[in-house]
Amino acid sequence: MILDKKHEMQRKLFRQFAETEFTKEIQDELDETGEFNWDMHKKMARYGFMGVKIPKEYGGAGADSLTYALMVEELARVDAVLSIYANTSNSLGGGPLLLGGNEAQKQKYLPAVASGEKIMVFGLTEPGAGSDAGGTTTTAIADGDDFIINGRKCFISGAPMADWAVVFAKTDLTAKGSKGISMFVVDMKLPGVSLGAHEKKMGINGYPTCDLVLEDVRVSKDCLVGPLHKGFQIAMKIKLPNVRAAALLAMLLSIVGTIQLFNEPQVMSISDPSISKSYTPMMMALNTSQGTLTPGGDGPASAVAIVMALIAGVLAVVYTLIERKVNAE
Repeated sequence: MILDKKHEMQRKLFRQFAETEFTKEIQDELDETGEFNWDMHKKMARYGFMGVKIPKEYGGAGADSLTYALMVEELARVDAVLSIYANTSNSLGGGPLLLGGNEAQKQKYLPAVASGEKIMVFGLTEPGAGSDAGGTTTTAIADGDDFIINGRKCFISGAPMADWAVVFAKTDLTAKGSKGISMFVVDMKLPGVSLGAHEKKMGINGYPTCDLVLEDVRVSKDCLVGPLHKGFQIAMKIKLPNVRAAALLAMLLSIVGTIQLFNEPQVMSISDPSISKSYTPMMMALNTSQGTLTPGGDGPASAVAIVMALIAGVLAVVYTLIERKVNAE
Protein backbone atom coordinates (compact mmCIF):
# COMPACT_ATOMS: atom_id res chain seq x y z
CA MET A 1 0.00 0.00 0.00
CA ILE A 2 1.28 3.47 -0.92
CA LEU A 3 0.83 5.80 2.07
CA ASP A 4 1.01 9.57 2.35
CA LYS A 5 3.76 11.04 4.54
CA LYS A 6 1.57 11.29 7.61
CA HIS A 7 0.45 7.67 7.54
CA GLU A 8 3.91 6.41 6.61
CA MET A 9 5.31 8.16 9.69
CA GLN A 10 2.60 6.59 11.81
CA ARG A 11 3.34 3.16 10.39
CA LYS A 12 7.02 3.56 11.21
CA LEU A 13 6.17 4.66 14.77
CA PHE A 14 3.94 1.63 15.35
CA ARG A 15 6.53 -0.73 13.88
CA GLN A 16 9.40 0.79 15.82
CA PHE A 17 7.47 0.55 19.07
CA ALA A 18 6.52 -3.09 18.49
CA GLU A 19 10.01 -4.17 17.49
CA THR A 20 11.78 -2.20 20.21
CA GLU A 21 9.50 -2.47 23.23
CA PHE A 22 7.99 -5.92 22.82
CA THR A 23 11.14 -7.92 23.44
CA LYS A 24 11.62 -11.65 23.04
CA GLU A 25 11.86 -11.90 26.85
CA ILE A 26 8.44 -10.29 27.29
CA GLN A 27 6.94 -12.49 24.61
CA ASP A 28 8.33 -15.64 26.23
CA GLU A 29 7.07 -14.53 29.63
CA LEU A 30 3.54 -13.98 28.34
CA ASP A 31 3.51 -17.31 26.54
CA GLU A 32 4.68 -19.07 29.69
CA THR A 33 2.54 -17.35 32.31
CA GLY A 34 -0.45 -16.09 30.31
CA GLU A 35 -0.59 -13.08 32.63
CA PHE A 36 -1.38 -9.52 31.58
CA ASN A 37 1.67 -7.25 31.29
CA TRP A 38 0.69 -4.02 33.01
CA ASP A 39 4.00 -2.32 32.22
CA MET A 40 3.41 -2.85 28.50
CA HIS A 41 -0.17 -1.62 28.84
CA LYS A 42 0.94 1.57 30.59
CA LYS A 43 3.69 2.18 28.05
CA MET A 44 1.27 1.82 25.15
CA ALA A 45 -1.15 4.13 26.93
CA ARG A 46 1.56 6.82 27.20
CA TYR A 47 2.01 6.60 23.44
CA GLY A 48 -1.73 7.18 23.01
CA PHE A 49 -2.44 3.81 21.43
CA MET A 50 -5.44 3.08 23.67
CA GLY A 51 -7.34 6.06 22.32
CA VAL A 52 -6.25 6.16 18.69
CA LYS A 53 -9.79 5.83 17.36
CA ILE A 54 -11.61 7.60 20.20
CA PRO A 55 -12.55 11.22 19.38
CA LYS A 56 -10.47 14.04 20.83
CA GLU A 57 -13.38 15.42 22.83
CA TYR A 58 -13.33 12.21 24.86
CA GLY A 59 -9.58 12.11 25.43
CA GLY A 60 -8.55 10.13 22.36
CA ALA A 61 -6.47 10.98 19.31
CA GLY A 62 -9.44 11.02 16.93
CA ALA A 63 -7.38 9.35 14.22
CA ASP A 64 -8.85 7.95 11.02
CA SER A 65 -9.54 4.32 10.23
CA LEU A 66 -6.33 3.91 8.22
CA THR A 67 -4.23 4.95 11.21
CA TYR A 68 -6.13 2.49 13.36
CA ALA A 69 -5.63 -0.31 10.82
CA LEU A 70 -1.92 0.44 10.54
CA MET A 71 -1.55 0.32 14.31
CA VAL A 72 -3.29 -3.04 14.63
CA GLU A 73 -1.37 -4.51 11.69
CA GLU A 74 2.07 -3.35 12.78
CA LEU A 75 1.58 -4.46 16.37
CA ALA A 76 0.18 -7.83 15.26
CA ARG A 77 3.12 -8.21 12.89
CA VAL A 78 5.30 -8.70 15.96
CA ASP A 79 2.75 -10.51 18.15
CA ALA A 80 -1.04 -10.84 17.99
CA VAL A 81 -1.45 -10.21 21.71
CA LEU A 82 0.25 -6.83 21.37
CA SER A 83 -2.43 -5.66 18.95
CA ILE A 84 -5.18 -6.85 21.32
CA TYR A 85 -3.76 -4.64 24.09
CA ALA A 86 -4.35 -1.54 21.96
CA ASN A 87 -7.34 -2.77 19.98
CA THR A 88 -9.83 -3.49 22.77
CA SER A 89 -10.35 0.08 23.94
CA ASN A 90 -10.74 1.29 20.37
CA SER A 91 -13.24 -1.34 19.23
CA LEU A 92 -15.36 -3.61 21.44
CA GLY A 93 -14.43 -1.66 24.57
CA GLY A 94 -15.18 1.93 23.60
CA GLY A 95 -17.24 1.16 20.49
CA PRO A 96 -20.58 0.46 22.20
CA LEU A 97 -20.48 3.80 24.02
CA LEU A 98 -19.48 5.69 20.91
CA LEU A 99 -22.39 4.18 19.00
CA GLY A 100 -25.10 4.03 21.66
CA GLY A 101 -24.03 6.02 24.67
CA ASN A 102 -25.43 9.39 25.66
CA GLU A 103 -23.16 12.38 26.22
CA ALA A 104 -22.97 11.87 29.99
CA GLN A 105 -21.91 8.24 29.53
CA LYS A 106 -19.29 9.14 26.97
CA GLN A 107 -17.82 11.80 29.24
CA LYS A 108 -17.86 9.46 32.22
CA TYR A 109 -16.24 6.38 30.68
CA LEU A 110 -14.35 7.15 27.47
CA PRO A 111 -11.59 9.48 28.75
CA ALA A 112 -10.46 6.88 31.28
CA VAL A 113 -10.57 4.16 28.59
CA ALA A 114 -8.69 6.29 26.04
CA SER A 115 -5.93 7.09 28.55
CA GLY A 116 -5.52 3.45 29.53
CA GLU A 117 -6.42 4.26 33.13
CA LYS A 118 -9.42 1.93 32.93
CA ILE A 119 -10.17 -1.17 30.88
CA MET A 120 -13.60 -1.87 29.42
CA VAL A 121 -14.47 -5.26 27.90
CA PHE A 122 -17.30 -6.66 25.78
CA GLY A 123 -19.66 -9.24 27.32
CA LEU A 124 -21.91 -10.80 24.68
CA THR A 125 -20.92 -14.47 24.37
CA GLU A 126 -22.61 -17.07 26.57
CA PRO A 127 -22.35 -20.86 26.78
CA GLY A 128 -25.34 -21.08 24.44
CA ALA A 129 -25.10 -17.74 22.62
CA GLY A 130 -22.46 -15.77 20.82
CA SER A 131 -22.55 -15.61 17.05
CA ASP A 132 -26.26 -16.29 17.52
CA ALA A 133 -27.20 -13.74 20.17
CA GLY A 134 -30.76 -15.02 20.00
CA GLY A 135 -29.75 -17.62 22.55
CA THR A 136 -28.97 -15.01 25.22
CA THR A 137 -30.20 -16.14 28.63
CA THR A 138 -28.70 -13.39 30.80
CA THR A 139 -31.57 -11.24 32.09
CA ALA A 140 -31.90 -7.68 33.36
CA ILE A 141 -35.16 -7.16 35.25
CA ALA A 142 -36.32 -3.63 36.05
CA ASP A 143 -36.65 -2.94 39.78
CA GLY A 144 -37.55 0.66 40.54
CA ASP A 145 -34.70 2.87 39.33
CA ASP A 146 -32.43 -0.14 38.84
CA PHE A 147 -32.00 -3.31 36.83
CA ILE A 148 -31.06 -6.63 38.42
CA ILE A 149 -28.81 -8.70 36.16
CA ASN A 150 -28.40 -12.46 36.32
CA GLY A 151 -26.47 -14.66 33.92
CA ARG A 152 -23.14 -16.02 32.80
CA LYS A 153 -20.91 -14.75 30.00
CA CYS A 154 -18.05 -16.84 28.66
CA PHE A 155 -14.79 -16.34 26.75
CA ILE A 156 -14.66 -12.68 27.80
CA SER A 157 -11.26 -11.40 26.75
CA GLY A 158 -9.73 -9.08 29.33
CA ALA A 159 -12.32 -9.78 32.03
CA PRO A 160 -9.74 -10.57 34.75
CA MET A 161 -8.26 -7.06 34.62
CA ALA A 162 -11.34 -5.09 33.50
CA ASP A 163 -12.86 -2.19 35.41
CA TRP A 164 -16.09 -2.19 33.41
CA ALA A 165 -17.89 -4.63 31.14
CA VAL A 166 -20.46 -3.92 28.46
CA VAL A 167 -23.04 -6.63 29.17
CA PHE A 168 -25.91 -7.70 26.93
CA ALA A 169 -29.02 -9.03 28.67
CA LYS A 170 -32.66 -9.79 27.91
CA THR A 171 -34.92 -7.01 29.20
CA ASP A 172 -38.05 -8.18 27.40
CA LEU A 173 -38.51 -11.83 28.32
CA THR A 174 -41.49 -12.16 25.99
CA ALA A 175 -39.46 -11.21 22.91
CA LYS A 176 -38.05 -14.00 20.78
CA GLY A 177 -34.60 -14.41 19.31
CA SER A 178 -32.35 -11.39 19.29
CA LYS A 179 -35.19 -8.98 20.11
CA GLY A 180 -35.60 -7.53 23.58
CA ILE A 181 -31.87 -7.42 24.39
CA SER A 182 -30.42 -4.33 26.08
CA MET A 183 -26.88 -3.18 26.76
CA PHE A 184 -25.47 -2.11 30.12
CA VAL A 185 -22.18 -0.88 31.54
CA VAL A 186 -21.42 -3.00 34.60
CA ASP A 187 -18.83 -2.02 37.20
CA MET A 188 -16.72 -5.13 37.80
CA LYS A 189 -16.46 -4.32 41.51
CA LEU A 190 -20.21 -4.47 42.12
CA PRO A 191 -21.56 -7.09 44.53
CA GLY A 192 -22.56 -10.24 42.67
CA VAL A 193 -19.90 -9.94 39.96
CA SER A 194 -17.39 -12.81 39.89
CA LEU A 195 -15.03 -14.47 37.45
CA GLY A 196 -14.44 -18.02 36.31
CA ALA A 197 -11.08 -19.72 35.89
CA HIS A 198 -8.72 -18.39 33.23
CA GLU A 199 -9.10 -20.17 29.90
CA LYS A 200 -6.11 -22.17 28.69
CA LYS A 201 -5.68 -20.91 25.15
CA MET A 202 -3.59 -22.09 22.22
CA GLY A 203 -2.53 -18.55 21.37
CA ILE A 204 -2.83 -14.86 22.24
CA ASN A 205 -1.43 -15.60 25.68
CA GLY A 206 -0.88 -12.60 27.90
CA TYR A 207 -4.45 -11.36 27.50
CA PRO A 208 -6.42 -13.43 30.05
CA THR A 209 -9.87 -14.69 29.12
CA CYS A 210 -12.52 -16.11 31.46
CA ASP A 211 -16.21 -16.37 32.30
CA LEU A 212 -18.07 -13.41 33.78
CA VAL A 213 -20.73 -14.42 36.32
CA LEU A 214 -23.51 -12.04 37.37
CA GLU A 215 -25.69 -12.96 40.35
CA ASP A 216 -28.33 -10.42 41.34
CA VAL A 217 -26.09 -7.57 40.20
CA ARG A 218 -27.91 -4.29 40.71
CA VAL A 219 -27.15 -1.47 38.28
CA SER A 220 -28.86 1.90 37.97
CA LYS A 221 -30.86 2.80 34.89
CA ASP A 222 -28.10 5.29 34.10
CA CYS A 223 -26.02 2.26 33.10
CA LEU A 224 -28.39 1.39 30.24
CA VAL A 225 -26.58 2.18 26.98
CA GLY A 226 -28.77 3.04 24.02
CA PRO A 227 -32.53 2.46 23.76
CA LEU A 228 -34.15 -0.24 25.89
CA HIS A 229 -34.47 -3.58 24.07
CA LYS A 230 -32.19 -2.39 21.20
CA GLY A 231 -28.81 -3.62 22.41
CA PHE A 232 -28.48 -6.34 19.78
CA GLN A 233 -28.69 -3.79 16.98
CA ILE A 234 -25.83 -1.83 18.51
CA ALA A 235 -23.77 -5.00 18.94
CA MET A 236 -24.19 -5.81 15.26
CA LYS A 237 -23.22 -2.29 14.23
CA ILE A 238 -19.96 -2.85 16.07
CA LYS A 239 -19.35 -6.35 14.73
CA LEU A 240 -20.67 -6.10 11.15
CA PRO A 241 -17.91 -3.73 9.98
CA ASN A 242 -15.44 -6.41 11.10
CA VAL A 243 -17.32 -8.98 9.02
CA ARG A 244 -17.26 -6.61 6.06
CA ALA A 245 -13.52 -6.05 6.51
CA ALA A 246 -12.88 -9.79 6.67
CA ALA A 247 -14.88 -10.34 3.51
CA LEU A 248 -12.99 -7.60 1.68
CA LEU A 249 -9.67 -9.03 2.84
CA ALA A 250 -10.66 -12.50 1.68
CA MET A 251 -11.67 -11.16 -1.73
CA LEU A 252 -8.41 -9.21 -2.00
CA LEU A 253 -6.36 -12.29 -1.21
CA SER A 254 -8.33 -14.37 -3.70
CA ILE A 255 -7.62 -11.78 -6.41
CA VAL A 256 -3.92 -11.73 -5.55
CA GLY A 257 -3.82 -15.52 -5.55
CA THR A 258 -5.61 -15.69 -8.88
CA ILE A 259 -3.18 -13.22 -10.45
CA GLN A 260 -0.29 -15.33 -9.23
CA LEU A 261 -2.02 -18.42 -10.62
CA PHE A 262 -1.78 -17.10 -14.18
CA ASN A 263 1.73 -15.72 -13.90
CA GLU A 264 4.54 -17.68 -15.46
CA PRO A 265 5.89 -20.32 -13.02
CA GLN A 266 8.64 -18.96 -10.85
CA VAL A 267 9.62 -18.97 -7.21
CA MET A 268 9.49 -15.63 -5.42
CA SER A 269 11.15 -15.03 -2.07
CA ILE A 270 9.02 -13.14 0.43
CA SER A 271 12.17 -11.23 1.39
CA ASP A 272 12.16 -9.63 -2.05
CA PRO A 273 11.39 -5.89 -1.50
CA SER A 274 8.97 -5.83 -4.42
CA ILE A 275 6.99 -8.67 -2.85
CA SER A 276 7.20 -7.33 0.69
CA LYS A 277 5.59 -4.08 -0.37
CA SER A 278 2.70 -5.89 -2.00
CA TYR A 279 1.86 -8.41 0.67
CA THR A 280 0.54 -7.63 4.12
CA PRO A 281 1.72 -9.66 7.13
CA MET A 282 -1.53 -11.65 6.84
CA MET A 283 -0.62 -12.66 3.32
CA MET A 284 2.88 -13.58 4.45
CA ALA A 285 1.38 -16.04 6.90
CA LEU A 286 -0.13 -17.95 3.98
CA ASN A 287 3.27 -18.75 2.48
CA THR A 288 4.73 -22.22 2.59
CA SER A 289 7.08 -23.33 5.35
CA GLN A 290 10.00 -22.70 2.98
CA GLY A 291 9.05 -19.03 2.84
CA THR A 292 8.07 -19.01 -0.84
CA LEU A 293 5.03 -18.63 -3.03
CA THR A 294 5.01 -20.82 -6.12
CA PRO A 295 2.59 -19.57 -8.79
CA GLY A 296 1.12 -22.22 -11.07
CA GLY A 297 -1.84 -24.53 -11.46
CA ASP A 298 -0.91 -26.76 -8.53
CA GLY A 299 1.02 -24.34 -6.32
CA PRO A 300 0.11 -22.71 -2.98
CA ALA A 301 -1.23 -19.65 -4.79
CA SER A 302 -3.87 -21.81 -6.45
CA ALA A 303 -5.01 -23.15 -3.10
CA VAL A 304 -5.04 -19.66 -1.63
CA ALA A 305 -7.12 -18.36 -4.51
CA ILE A 306 -9.69 -21.15 -4.22
CA VAL A 307 -9.98 -21.06 -0.44
CA MET A 308 -10.09 -17.27 -0.21
CA ALA A 309 -12.68 -17.03 -2.98
CA LEU A 310 -14.90 -19.50 -1.11
CA ILE A 311 -14.44 -17.64 2.17
CA ALA A 312 -15.20 -14.33 0.48
CA GLY A 313 -18.42 -15.71 -0.96
CA VAL A 314 -19.58 -17.19 2.34
CA LEU A 315 -18.75 -14.05 4.31
CA ALA A 316 -20.52 -11.86 1.79
CA VAL A 317 -23.69 -13.96 2.07
CA VAL A 318 -23.54 -14.09 5.88
CA TYR A 319 -22.99 -10.33 6.10
CA THR A 320 -25.92 -9.61 3.80
CA LEU A 321 -28.29 -11.88 5.75
CA ILE A 322 -27.29 -10.44 9.13
CA GLU A 323 -27.52 -6.85 7.88
CA ARG A 324 -31.04 -7.47 6.55
CA LYS A 325 -32.07 -8.97 9.87
CA VAL A 326 -30.68 -6.05 11.86
CA ASN A 327 -32.29 -3.46 9.59
CA ALA A 328 -35.62 -5.28 9.79
CA GLU A 329 -35.58 -5.08 13.58
